[in-house]
Amino acid sequence: MDFGIAGKWALVCAASKGLGKGCAMALAGEGVNVVITARGAEALNATAAELRSHHPGIEVRAVAGDITTAAGREAALAAAPQIDILINNAGGPPPGDFRDWERDAWIAALDANMLTPIALMKATVDAMAARGYGRVVNITSGAVKAPIEVLGLSNGARCGLTGFVAGLARQSKLASRNVTINNLLPGFFDTDRIRTTMATAAAKSGKSLDEMLDGRRAAIPARRLGTAEEFGAACAFLCSVQGSYITGQNWLLDGGGYPGTFYCLAPPRRRGGAGRCVLGSGSGSPFGQRRPRGQVPHQPGAAGAHDARVAPAKQRRQDRCEPAHPALDEFDAPHRSDIGESRLGAQQPDAVAAQRTCPAATQAFQPLGFDGFNVDHDDAKQSGRPLDPSHTAQAVRPGASQGANRTHVGPPLGPHLRVGQRGPHLLGRRR
Repeated sequence: MDFGIAGKWALVCAASKGLGKGCAMALAGEGVNVVITARGAEALNATAAELRSHHPGIEVRAVAGDITTAAGREAALAAAPQIDILINNAGGPPPGDFRDWERDAWIAALDANMLTPIALMKATVDAMAARGYGRVVNITSGAVKAPIEVLGLSNGARCGLTGFVAGLARQSKLASRNVTINNLLPGFFDTDRIRTTMATAAAKSGKSLDEMLDGRRAAIPARRLGTAEEFGAACAFLCSVQGSYITGQNWLLDGGGYPGTFYCLAPPRRRGGAGRCVLGSGSGSPFGQRRPRGQVPHQPGAAGAHDARVAPAKQRRQDRCEPAHPALDEFDAPHRSDIGESRLGAQQPDAVAAQRTCPAATQAFQPLGFDGFNVDHDDAKQSGRPLDPSHTAQAVRPGASQGANRTHVGPPLGPHLRVGQRGPHLLGRRR
């Protein structure tokens, strides 16, 4: 595949060895001219010579210096006629206990792993947008997704950069001008830094380095450490013309070591048919069901007429919330037990199902700070039926301002839900 970036100029930070070198080698292989930086001049010049010998058709410029200083950044930026591709990289701060870190340690970590990348992006992205092409790749860490206890300095600084990039990458003045900004999150790769760290751990534990590395490999589903070459290939793809629709993302490269997945909280609303949830929203989940649009809450004294309306809606709700795979019903079992084995809308009496309340669920979620749940004003407005104020409970945290009060029908809001200006939101999306 031709990545379409031959002739571009890239600035690759901390490129004398390890993952930075892997990225520089991959970009050079695509015909990109590279400016490489590092503090150690000897190792940097050796890498520059290797790049030139493998890829004689490109230009390689080595700038020795500390990229975390203003002078170091100025020298690196001035070495190229323009920066089309920026690879931010820096060695991680040392491990330890936060009780031992003074302010200077925190400032050093932030300077190297958060503020320096931001400064380099500030100096380059607007010019990239003006030319209609730009790629920024920040090499962070798998600890952004799964923080490591002893790497508090790295956890804090790199997560700060991740949050900043999430906003910057979505600025339309950049994204609409073919400028993408993404993060690469390495797990355990076979680099000098990892071997040095493992050798230190081996000395403390009385084991050999090979034993420590074997133990690390055994904990990774791929049963091996990553290589700088494959990491560089992923970086080069993000910089390619084919990667122009990928921005604001965090790519985790860890051989399957992170044990997470996506858990869908509610099936999507779909016109003309029942919604289907890909994962974890079976009928047993307290978040897995919705009131069909237009259904009103149960009104006391009108049970006969109301139950006639509820019956078909209840069946639709059961159809909509059926798990996409039988295994998901087992996956939801812990959630059923959390609410006292109440399968909302499936095993409760019609009146209770219509009102969509579950005392056990409410009690279970009281410690989370939510008082209850009730009616969605937007849905009721569209149904043409007025709401009964006596059935309106606040679905907000105690102490919230009156202006933030919105209403919600169905199961209680969990810690990963929030109440917005127009109703509850699930993982950042409107229900």
